[in-house]
Amino acid sequence: MPDGPVLPGSGWRSADIGSVAEAGRAEGHDGGLRVLTSGTNLLGREDSLHFVYREFDGSGQWMGRVLDTESRLTGTKVGFVIREQLSSGARQVVLLAGGAEGGESGDGDAVFFGVRGAPGYSMGLVAERPVRLPRWIKLARSGSQFSAFTSGDGRKWTLLGRV
Repeated sequence: MPDGPVLPGSGWRSADIGSVAEAGRAEGHDGGLRVLTSGTNLLGREDSLHFVYREFDGSGQWMGRVLDTESRLTGTKVGFVIREQLSSGARQVVLLAGGAEGGESGDGDAVFFGVRGAPGYSMGLVAERPVRLPRWIKLARSGSQFSAFTSGDGRKWTLLGRV
């Protein structure tokens, strides 16, 4: 499992989690981040993905713009994941944007807010909303409360849910 810097000096790292067909990688790309993965799952009992992460404690918020995913037909999703550990079945909260399974190019995009409340359990869907990419997403943590938001312009935010 490769584990190394994503952007030099940034504190961000990346690693494969679970069983992946090929080692993944992440790299700075045109002022953003490009993640390549052969993983197949983030929403089941065990995860299989390339994960870009930065350790933190306490409260904070993460905001980003999802421009596109390369493969909407396979349900590819990108976004923010707050994990308790790097193990494949760890507790986590996710806010993802991308294609829904079976969607057609340009159609079927959505944002998904979910939680795995105990190790090895399936993800529970808190909220799902159809959207068009590109889309802004924001995940906030205040103590033990997590809130998910979405925006078309990065200024006016709509609350998806809290857990």
